[in-house]
Amino acid sequence: MLPLSRATLHGASHDPLAGGDLPHGPVPGPTGAAGERGDLMPLRAQAAPRPVESDELALEPPREAMPVDGVQAARQVAEADRLRRDRHRQEAQRLESLGALAGGLAHQFNNLLTVIAGHAGLAAADAAPGSNQAHSLAEVRAAAQRAAVLCRQMLDAAGHSVAARRPLHLETLCEDALARARAAAGARCRIEYLPALLPLPQVRGVPAQLHQALSTVLQNAFEAVGEGAGLVRIALHDQLLDAVQAAALATPLRPGRHVCVEVCDDGVGIPADKLGRIFEPFFSTKGLGRGLGLAAAAGILRAHGGAIGVESREGAGSTFRIYLPALEASAAGN
Repeated sequence: MLPLSRATLHGASHDPLAGGDLPHGPVPGPTGAAGERGDLMPLRAQAAPRPVESDELALEPPREAMPVDGVQAARQVAEADRLRRDRHRQEAQRLESLGALAGGLAHQFNNLLTVIAGHAGLAAADAAPGSNQAHSLAEVRAAAQRAAVLCRQMLDAAGHSVAARRPLHLETLCEDALARARAAAGARCRIEYLPALLPLPQVRGVPAQLHQALSTVLQNAFEAVGEGAGLVRIALHDQLLDAVQAAALATPLRPGRHVCVEVCDDGVGIPADKLGRIFEPFFSTKGLGRGLGLAAAAGILRAHGGAIGVESREGAGSTFRIYLPALEASAAGN
């Protein structure tokens, strides 16, 4: 608050800086425009004067405006978050388009393979056992069966597989998939399995398909570690996703309670320029002839209303997280 000057005392000749008692009673009011004395005004009681420094009479400099650094930082964070959401949305749309293409091709090829395998079987019935013709037809039928498996994987990657689903315990599938995938682990690889501290809710799904998705992610972790003395950690827990967390995944989920399977490895990691493509059909960082595994796993989870996310840095390992919607107790009993 600015100190009062001498001129602010209306009509008073008393100088507060000079000390002494303040005048009592009414004092003349301010002078009017014509120089006449106005009505008398009562003087309010004043506190005893205090010594003041001479510089207190000087005006304080105006305060500086509030720094804009905080506002700019908030805007930058909001813009970065918007760009991240846009990238996730574009990635989800791209994967959905690729899945639709792969699913359509798989349906068409599966129809052709049915015709090929059927006619090869009829021809093999008329061929002499042990003849070159019988051997060739057996090769044709075997190739058709391998191609049919590939078509099913493409349908899984597209999320078009249709099968009856039932309530199940994901930890049981995870333990079985881990037991079978141990064969892919190197002799020096350490495995840590961390089950949930409390009983997990059930999920609804096709056991064989979810088992396939879990096995694929586990095998990918063991291959990333290789023959080195690495570590693969599998953890299960119950997680409540809010709207921001659910929308941040490559396949956006509905907010709510989910069962999460986390698979971490300290292997070679994934280069940043390839991280956004690992769920594409036929894309692989391990060479030709592969690449449907993670794409099929992502498609299976998408068809189950779930999602898969990954965090990785080259040379620092990877963490895959699988999310599946939890069933309420009433729904699990049906």
